Amino acid sequence: RFFEYKPEEATAYELGLKGTSSDGRLRANLAVFRSEFDDLQVSTFDGALSFVVGNAAKAVAQGVEFDAAWAIG
Repeated sequence: RFFEYKPEEATAYELGLKGTSSDGRLRANLAVFRSEFDDLQVSTFDGALSFVVGNAAKAVAQGVEFDAAWAIG
């Protein structure tokens, strides 16, 4: 029973845009994301020689990602 834990469940959302200028010199990408975890599985070092896997409560990971490339010449 020590090695039993609940399955991790995640619900993830992502919305993004990609664009290129009319002359093709500028490209840009934008993404917004959110992931909601139930029974998140975490690994903890026991201080000796091993890791113990268990469940945390709930967790949320969210953010915005942007990147662009511009050809100067």
